Amino acid sequence: MDTNTPVNQSPRSITLLLHEMATGQGDVEKLYERVRFQFHRIAENLMRGRPPHEAPPSTAIADDIFLDMIDLGEFHWENRRAFFAYAATAMRRRIANHFRDANRIKRGGDFQQQPLTGNILVDARSDIPEQMVEVSDLLDSLHEKHPLAIEALDHWAFGNWTFEEIAGMMDKTEHQVEYLVRIGKKIAERAIREANH
Repeated sequence: MDTNTPVNQSPRSITLLLHEMATGQGDVEKLYERVRFQFHRIAENLMRGRPPHEAPPSTAIADDIFLDMIDLGEFHWENRRAFFAYAATAMRRRIANHFRDANRIKRGGDFQQQPLTGNILVDARSDIPEQMVEVSDLLDSLHEKHPLAIEALDHWAFGNWTFEEIAGMMDKTEHQVEYLVRIGKKIAERAIREANH
């Protein structure tokens, strides 16, 4: 197993660096060095299966999101889970917005919606950018009411992370993550069915 995967990074050292940053005593370069692999992996997983000529470079997305996060003014992240969850969601939204804008330009100003299949994994990993946009918007709309289930589903469906990796990020057991993903899938698929009728 790769020693740089999120599940093997020392949670305490990343959390400590985040707390140091919050107090103004942190070293942004040291933090970036510790999280760079995970940020790039998140972006690469989000871009997997997307047409290369239509997709923004994953390295640019990862680096831009990190810079945005350290430039938020009030740098306070409770722990690495909150930090990486925010990063993954921000990257997904950035990519969805890229595809939404590209679709508007191609269609002359109107975003052409793409109906979802009802299978969240197929829709999230579709090579049709409009489906990625639709699923991204759906997850955003469901997150407030079902934060843990949708976060786990987001990491699994979009990030292509294993239950073990998600468990490490969310401080849950693999069994709990599997259950949260199943709940998230049911919630999302019900919302898709309701939207299609």
